[in-house]
Amino acid sequence: MSAPGLVLFDLDDVLAHYDHATRVATLATRVGATTSAVQAALFDSGLERATDLGQVATDEHFADLTRRLRTPVSLQDGVAARAAAMTVDTTVLRIATAV
Repeated sequence: MSAPGLVLFDLDDVLAHYDHATRVATLATRVGATTSAVQAALFDSGLERATDLGQVATDEHFADLTRRLRTPVSLQDGVAARAAAMTVDTTVLRIATAV
């Protein structure tokens, strides 16, 4: 059997463990908002889902988040919060590397 030309791995809870509370708390700390405000603005509003579905562009995402939280939220803030919420699953990473 020949090696596959392409293998896709999902990120959250496959290649990396995802901690939602850490993401919310990190973003809240970075922008000076409460965790409940971040939860409401990013997740309860549907903004994160719409962005994941490709309905909202990255720049629009952070502009909307800035408007909802009434404080500047940058791409760097979002990336830092996302990174803080992820821990690599080394077992799956070894499998991915082997493939």
